[in-house]
Amino acid sequence: METILAALITGAVTLIGVLIANSKSQAVTDTKLEELTREVREHNNFARRVPILEEQMKVANHRISDLEDHELVMSRSSVRIGSVAPTSERTISDICREFGVNESWLRTGEGEMFAAPTAASDKIMDFAAEVARNDDKKNFVSDWLSCWPT
Repeated sequence: METILAALITGAVTLIGVLIANSKSQAVTDTKLEELTREVREHNNFARRVPILEEQMKVANHRISDLEDHELVMSRSSVRIGSVAPTSERTISDICREFGVNESWLRTGEGEMFAAPTAASDKIMDFAAEVARNDDKKNFVSDWLSCWPT
């Protein structure tokens, strides 16, 4: 009878140990799963915003391919479909700098899509609009640009 009682106590202690170990292991697994889920959601949100950005900009495809030519690791199509996580800070920085995109919007979807224009960019846009309206100025700028190598 003592042997059976000792076996039951040993079995109960072992069972309690296994349950505690499993609960700790489950907690670690749950934490890792939550972190992976957060990263996937963050990436998917980023990947959803890139095509919106491209739709808003007529020159986006050309400029993104220019960025790719400058040794960016991911391709434009892989970002769009979400197959590569755009975790590179340089990639995010390049997109924001090249396209005038608000970094907060690109990362989280919050705020305005484009960064506020600077006074210098406003002057350049005003100048470009004036050139576009005036054929003489358009011809002058075209001739001047043809002097520079492409």
